[in-house]
Amino acid sequence: DVYKRQVRGAPRSDEDALWTAMRLLRRFDPTDLVAATTAARPGMTIQNARTYCQFLAKAGYLRCLAPAAMGKREASYALARNTGPLAPRPRRIRVLVDPNEGGIAWTPEVEA
Repeated sequence: DVYKRQVRGAPRSDEDALWTAMRLLRRFDPTDLVAATTAARPGMTIQNARTYCQFLAKAGYLRCLAPAAMGKREASYALARNTGPLAPRPRRIRVLVDPNEGGIAWTPEVEA
């Protein structure tokens, strides 16, 4: 199992396991990631891996090597930004939307 070679103990989240596998494999698709992480995270799904890959690709952490072909293959990726052992985490940002004013009325300050 790829994850166990990198970190001792169970990963705290799916993102931790996926990120560690990405750092070790360098080139992969969501199916490769699920195969590499199932021992540490038995509940890992292709959809979780696919969603995380898409998120990281949009943020510039992954480079798409080959787009997905519907019903034939998953998209394949290469790690473009290896920033260290801690997994980048998707977060939801709360905002206040006022339809009377036609958009976002307030956002919290983002810490750098």
